[in-house]
Amino acid sequence: MGLDPDNKNSEQQTPMSLALEHGDMDIVFALLAAGAGQRETYARGGTLVHYAVRENDLALLQCALNSGLAVDSRDLTGMTPLFHAVSANDADNMDIVQELLAVGVDSSAANEDEKTPLHACVTCNDQRVLSTLLQMSKVDIPRRLAGESPLLLAVRLGEKWAVDLLLESGFLPDLQSSSGKKSIKTAADRGYEKLVLSVLQATTDDANLTFAVALSIRYTEFASQLLASGSIDPDPALDQESPLHAAAKVGAVDLMCRLLQDERTKINRKDVGTGSTALHMAIEGGSTEAVETLLAHGERTDPDVPNKIGETPLFEAARRAMLAACQLLMSTGRVCAAPPPNKYGLTPLSMAAGTRTGGDVVEFLLGHEELSGNLMEIERALEQAKAYAGYDSYERQRAVRLLEEAKANLGTSFVLE
Repeated sequence: MGLDPDNKNSEQQTPMSLALEHGDMDIVFALLAAGAGQRETYARGGTLVHYAVRENDLALLQCALNSGLAVDSRDLTGMTPLFHAVSANDADNMDIVQELLAVGVDSSAANEDEKTPLHACVTCNDQRVLSTLLQMSKVDIPRRLAGESPLLLAVRLGEKWAVDLLLESGFLPDLQSSSGKKSIKTAADRGYEKLVLSVLQATTDDANLTFAVALSIRYTEFASQLLASGSIDPDPALDQESPLHAAAKVGAVDLMCRLLQDERTKINRKDVGTGSTALHMAIEGGSTEAVETLLAHGERTDPDVPNKIGETPLFEAARRAMLAACQLLMSTGRVCAAPPPNKYGLTPLSMAAGTRTGGDVVEFLLGHEELSGNLMEIERALEQAKAYAGYDSYERQRAVRLLEEAKANLGTSFVLE
């Protein structure tokens, strides 16, 4: 029985990988002639195909490929030979790239960081290679890659040539994932308005998602035009973004009013993930005007709906020390000032007591009969306020004083009775 030319040592290295590490090409060719490397799809420092690419040696590359070595083999970081060829950003290695493409290399094979050779072209600002990859690749490149796709990377970096080329090639952005949304937000923050708009305009398969993303990056005019086009569904499937929620999050009152004019808009619809309503979201976004807009619809709006962790909108207003929102909610006469504790044992009063700026909200809530005579609630909030009172906050110390006074007054009233 002959020796296995691909036998590995204790460190999982083959004779071929050791010979390549030492640059001993005589041994490399001897091993190649003996059939070594044909089953090797991974090598710590890369296979002979990687070596040929790094050395920009077309003859060696052709020899390796003709010997049956895997064109999509990977190194320690998960990079294929094509990734190395593209990342080299070498104007003299186009023949290497074309040779790899000619034998059917996978242009969309990702490394451990989920980056592909297409990403590398964008990063290296290599228009010629990217065009070649898109034109010559024999593998069907996915036109919508999850996360920060090559298209969104190009948008984030402000590379107009790459955005144009990828859009022309049918690429679509992934605006659903957090990394995709982060990329387009970064581009918007950097002022790449034309690139951002070109991507938003290309995302036509889910108008509600595009509407929500546009609002999240403050492209309100684009969102307004999208709404006017009639492509927005005011009552989409539960797993899709509600346009009213998207508008409430950023306090886009004009868009909220237009959506609420449509009888299909469900004002108390809950988010499938958090269970929050538009009212929760308006408060979370810090917009008193948005809260007023929702409450202006009277009985159509339920101001006391709990989310998945048992918090009504009053909890959110108290957490954020939004006195105006608390006042608006309580003015409806349909909100409980002392609702059951949330999942974590907190109530609006105890939340306000624990915030740095919640003194006014504590005072306001204590003015309601549901709380002024509720010893258990006052003690719960007092415990929360004292837990944070030492953190150099006048408002927290004020909350402690207010709660202690309320507790003392309650004790006095019991004695008088």
